[in-house]
Amino acid sequence: AACSIPYLEKHTLSEDWTGGFMGRWLVMYCRRERLDPNPIGDPTLESYLVSELERRASISQAGPCMGLDADALELWTAWFHDLYKRKGLATNIQGVLSRVPTIARKLALIYAWDYGKATSGHPWYMGLDVLYPAIHVAELHLRSLIGLFEKIADSADARLRRQVLYAFEINGGIATLGQILRILKMKKRVVAECIDGLIEERTIERMEGSHNPIVYKISKGP
Repeated sequence: AACSIPYLEKHTLSEDWTGGFMGRWLVMYCRRERLDPNPIGDPTLESYLVSELERRASISQAGPCMGLDADALELWTAWFHDLYKRKGLATNIQGVLSRVPTIARKLALIYAWDYGKATSGHPWYMGLDVLYPAIHVAELHLRSLIGLFEKIADSADARLRRQVLYAFEINGGIATLGQILRILKMKKRVVAECIDGLIEERTIERMEGSHNPIVYKISKGP
């Protein structure tokens, strides 16, 4: 599945990530690197893919996983403790941190079914061949969440604040209340209250000498 940041921001709040449905997704946050007007697929490995899917569909039962082997357990323990010792993470990140090890284990199981020992039908131990790449993908998931949470607001008030500041930015950093209302298409009372809050926190300020209409600008700091 794929989703744009504005849609994701509009329909999710902090609790959806830290204790709800969104915390159970493997998230990859990325930016488009190229624009191809005529993308053409590569069928080179198509027959191999079909044959492997058919082979796996014929397997009646996967071999049971008996846990980690000695080398994998050593890596897992070191990474697990390092993960929970990391400092400076936002509150939202701390909330989803507990699910990162589970995601890593699930990925390792998928890799074991892909190229590991799970398709043998016999009991098997999870080794570095599947655990090591799974940990790296889980780390990419964590980095994606950190980058994503820098872009989306985690509450309705924070979302409104960002919208108002964005309106100032696209208006050159200076605007009247009327200009902000025309950009946002929102009620005056709601936007005016937000501007009052931004003035109190010194994010924006009233320009000297402005009377009617009052002109505001993004502050350069206290």
